[in-house]
Amino acid sequence: MKDLEVMETAAGHVGLKDYLALHEEHGKGITRRLKGSNGEVVWEYKGSSDDVPLQISTNVKDVFVVSLHGSWGGYNLKVTTLDPVTGKKTNEYILTSKADVHSPEDVLLVGANSASPIIAWTDKSYSNLKVNILGKSGSIQS
Repeated sequence: MKDLEVMETAAGHVGLKDYLALHEEHGKGITRRLKGSNGEVVWEYKGSSDDVPLQISTNVKDVFVVSLHGSWGGYNLKVTTLDPVTGKKTNEYILTSKADVHSPEDVLLVGANSASPIIAWTDKSYSNLKVNILGKSGSIQS
């Protein structure tokens, strides 16, 4: 298991909430939405076999799957946006980070926040913090 998140709903649903589970199977990242009441699979999304699954995050309208994209020794960060109801991919973008991210430990934070979930990492010298608000492709703040 790479990551597990509780699904937040726009309507503020009371009761058992569904879960998102991220794990790796046969070299592919698999994201599943599981019913909170019984663990039954609602939907499943299979990522690219070239990517290293890292974490999942959500806001009230999207699910974000963050993975390391590229080869060992220098990765870009790939953000795949999924529809929370169907699990279908709605968007995908690459954040240039090869000079900074060489392993999963180099990513400091993938934070879930109902308004603005973020991903954060630093440059190699640890002098600049880099942040992307998930869902905003190409926008890296230093």
